[in-house]
Amino acid sequence: RNQLQEAYLRITVSRGADGIFLVRLRKGGSLRSRSVLWCAGAGFRRLGVPGESRLLGKGVWNTCDEAPSCAGLEVAVAGSGEAAVQQAEALARKAARVYLISRTEKLKAHKLLLERFSRSGAVHLPGFRVSRLLGKGRLEAAELISASPPRAVKKIKLDALFTLIGKEPAG
Repeated sequence: RNQLQEAYLRITVSRGADGIFLVRLRKGGSLRSRSVLWCAGAGFRRLGVPGESRLLGKGVWNTCDEAPSCAGLEVAVAGSGEAAVQQAEALARKAARVYLISRTEKLKAHKLLLERFSRSGAVHLPGFRVSRLLGKGRLEAAELISASPPRAVKKIKLDALFTLIGKEPAG
């Protein structure tokens, strides 16, 4: 499989006068087709703050795979959409404390999920964004800054942070 992917990594596509596409493969050879469908995929959007790259996989996660191991921990979810609200509500069942950090006051989720979230015990921190992640070898805290003036800074102790702020096209 990796060899197949490698063969197709770099291609060029051109369209002839007859309307047929010619796809030239990096390792030689070509394909002819009446249509070409490009599926670049998507990756999780990152916060882009100091400490994120260093702590990714060490308490900072872009997916929810690590959620089951958060029992009894102080955790946060960054985001305001359906996935973020759902994750915060689910984490609140096992974690010691859950924060939902969102730049906006309004959460973008369906009514039933918003009701479950409001009863979950998770703490919504609206109007804040993560500005820095702190920790030596593992996430220990997050520094938050208010999204609008006057700028207020808040530091919260964390064992885990899930960044669910959307996806972006790959490549």
